[in-house]
Amino acid sequence: MTLPIFVGYDIREHAAWLTCRESLYRPLRINVPQDVDIHVLNVRELRRVGVFTRPWRIDEKGQYWDDRDGRPFSTEFAHSRFLVPALAAEMGLTGWVLFCDCDFMFLDSPTDLLKDLDSSKAIYVVKHDFDRVVEGVKMDGMLQQKYHRKLWSSLTLWNLDHPQVKAYPSTALANHGRGGDLHGFTGFDDKDIGALPEAWNWIPGHSSGDIRPAAVHWSFGGPWLPEYADTSYAKEWQAIYDGVFQNYPVSQTLPLV
Repeated sequence: MTLPIFVGYDIREHAAWLTCRESLYRPLRINVPQDVDIHVLNVRELRRVGVFTRPWRIDEKGQYWDDRDGRPFSTEFAHSRFLVPALAAEMGLTGWVLFCDCDFMFLDSPTDLLKDLDSSKAIYVVKHDFDRVVEGVKMDGMLQQKYHRKLWSSLTLWNLDHPQVKAYPSTALANHGRGGDLHGFTGFDDKDIGALPEAWNWIPGHSSGDIRPAAVHWSFGGPWLPEYADTSYAKEWQAIYDGVFQNYPVSQTLPLV
């Protein structure tokens, strides 16, 4: 069964996107083509076709600010990720679809996520506990914020056949909902949200070293940033990135997605 995957794209993290895409097609521990269908959430294209209309601004320091709720946010796909149910339905998709941030690298097959899922759940996420996160500035200069269910939305399996997901006002919320409510999955009770093993959203500097990662998520900063050249799994990331440049024409390494 083909797994549809939507990946959030940020032009500032084009290198991360290239590596994430390659690792979805050929996970590091498998390195054979996977049965996946990848779709990029490029905010420029979404605006061009009129699907995403949420207004924001960028200040003199490069910080993104949302004009809907006046709050800062970190990536171009911070809100557009919640279009996934609507976009998937419009494409005629059913069953499970996956969203992930572009700063992921998959070591194991993403299709393994489909094993032993409970169809009574509306969504599945890794339920990180980020109560200890201190608000401040991330290494990429973006503001760090605390909010309910922080980082749960960075990797989400949506059950398109579930009544709650079918009724989820995806387009309206992505364009008008409060950022904190979106990322906190307001409207979904805990019983509606299934828990994935933390291995699928393994965060250097947060997740236990005793966990064997299935997917590495550089939420605090990744190997494409000079400050994180020696972070966990940086060598593996670099190997995939170098392979991208060998496997694709140079023109395809440009941010034309």
